[in-house]
Amino acid sequence: MSPPIQYQPEIVWPMILEAIANGSSLSAVLRQPNMPSYAWATLQLRQNRELRQHYEEAVISRGELLGDEIIELADSRMPEGLDGPAASAWVQQLRIRVDARKWASSKLAPRQYGDKLTIDAPTHHVDIRALLELREQRLRQLDHHQTVTIESAPVAEKCTEPSRA
Repeated sequence: MSPPIQYQPEIVWPMILEAIANGSSLSAVLRQPNMPSYAWATLQLRQNRELRQHYEEAVISRGELLGDEIIELADSRMPEGLDGPAASAWVQQLRIRVDARKWASSKLAPRQYGDKLTIDAPTHHVDIRALLELREQRLRQLDHHQTVTIESAPVAEKCTEPSRA
């Protein structure tokens, strides 16, 4: 017996991913009627690498959407008729909404909205053991040809500062 149609991954996941990319969280989407459980969804994500990649892309899109909403909220006008404590409450609510979106977008789309600067640099793996063996071989060759003393090695010149007299 096959699972109900809404629980078939090829049918349900496109709907879930679209809702996430449009700003909903996974848990909010799964609370909707005819949606599978959160446990089912997370199991699917752990078992299917391609699905996990699509999910991560949808989450980044959600973060970008939240980032766009920050500008919209910041540009929104105060409703007419608010003054004194009501105006202050409206501003505070708006500040909370902006701060929540700033935090969420920095976590969901860190490359675009994160506080840290990430620098990708190529990495090189060095086999220390092979380098040490090569050094030992060279030292043995030197030992056969000449005597090397540490005292004869060049020493860096001491830097002197100009006098300030």
